Amino acid sequence: MKRNWLVAAIIMLALLAGPAARAADDQAAQSYTPQEYSAFNAAVNEKDAALRARQLEDFISKYPKSTLLPYVYRSAAFTYMELKNYPSTMQAADKLLALGESVDTLQDLELARIVMYTTRATAFFLAFNQRQITTKEQLEQGRDAAAAGIKFLDAWKKPEKLTDEQFAQEVKRLRILFNTDGGIAALQLKDYKAAVDFFRASLVVNAADPVNSYRLGLAYLQQDPPQSMDGFWAVARSIALKMQGEAQIRNYLKNQLNRYQQPTCDALLDAQLNELITLAGGSADRPAGYSIPSRPDLDKVMQEATVDVILRDLKGGGDRAKIVWLAVCDAEFPELGGKVFETAEADGVVILKVFTAGNPEEIRAGTAPNMEVRVEGQPQAVRLKKDDEIVYSAALKSYTPDPFMIQLGKAKVQAEYLPPEEKTPAKAPAKKAPPKKAPAKRPPPKSAGR
Repeated sequence: MKRNWLVAAIIMLALLAGPAARAADDQAAQSYTPQEYSAFNAAVNEKDAALRARQLEDFISKYPKSTLLPYVYRSAAFTYMELKNYPSTMQAADKLLALGESVDTLQDLELARIVMYTTRATAFFLAFNQRQITTKEQLEQGRDAAAAGIKFLDAWKKPEKLTDEQFAQEVKRLRILFNTDGGIAALQLKDYKAAVDFFRASLVVNAADPVNSYRLGLAYLQQDPPQSMDGFWAVARSIALKMQGEAQIRNYLKNQLNRYQQPTCDALLDAQLNELITLAGGSADRPAGYSIPSRPDLDKVMQEATVDVILRDLKGGGDRAKIVWLAVCDAEFPELGGKVFETAEADGVVILKVFTAGNPEEIRAGTAPNMEVRVEGQPQAVRLKKDDEIVYSAALKSYTPDPFMIQLGKAKVQAEYLPPEEKTPAKAPAKKAPPKKAPAKRPPPKSAGR
């Protein structure tokens, strides 16, 4: 971008009809003194840029009404550009442009003016990038000069030295340059509507410019109220076009989306962000039917979100399913009725396959589960049997459309629906063996012969 603008300026400068001194010589009637012309000639032909700048300023101070001033201003603008003193470049260009139609000494007035608009715009762009724009007045002058340059460009007639193709390319480059300058100045001045107009006009010429897409997004998002959808689209397009600093811009866009929508599931925000960037990469203009629901939109959906409505809309798919899921994801429901089909246990969590509906009759008539319920802290729930009816609380975590299944977490089954703990029968006390008796003492044998 910057290189193209500089090339455009150089081409325009090359189209000038010869050096300033010779152009002055060609005027039919010389209205300046020999001393005046000598000072002018010495200044514009000085090789050292810094010394040339001082001599040109001395000339302007000494001969404030000279008919050579258009050439002096032009030389000063080029000289300060060479010295990278961009504010002084803009001042010199403004002085030449301020002379307007009264200038009759330049050989090609129209060409000279477009060159000055180009030089001034290029200097403004470079000054802004190098932080040489320091005042509100400079910004206002930059915005106004850009608008004047666009107006002049619209009426500019093709110079004889340019082919039709060359002229068309120059007009495109200058249109981008002027509108970019105007947009930058308006953005800094917080004139966001004007900034939008400038950047949009630039992108009409070059729709693949990631930097101006990003600036356009900023202008939309900083309006009061923000033009959120157009802003999101423009910033997303800059990411898709691989603007430098993509990671930071992606984070900025994610934060803006989060403030706008305040979703309850972070993963859904990432999915929307990725979809937005992909779509914006294919078109500079947001399709009329594309939108991202805001927090008030989701709150309205949530107010109407009964079990029957959620199941119906999620099964129906399409955009309605997307907005309903955005509204209810991670929402907690304190009382859900269901019929158990399967139970399992893994890592201390009981997983129930349940059919849930809006009323008991539908629940009893269910033939297949539509909920996968993760119950924590209630190990006894694993003893629930097929066709047991339960009431439970849970938070909606995710869902799969085909086969349709909603996954719920943080689930608790109401205590009265849990199977009672099985009592282990008490064991009979073990019988104790009778104590051993000491053997009876035998009487001493009788003596023989008694």
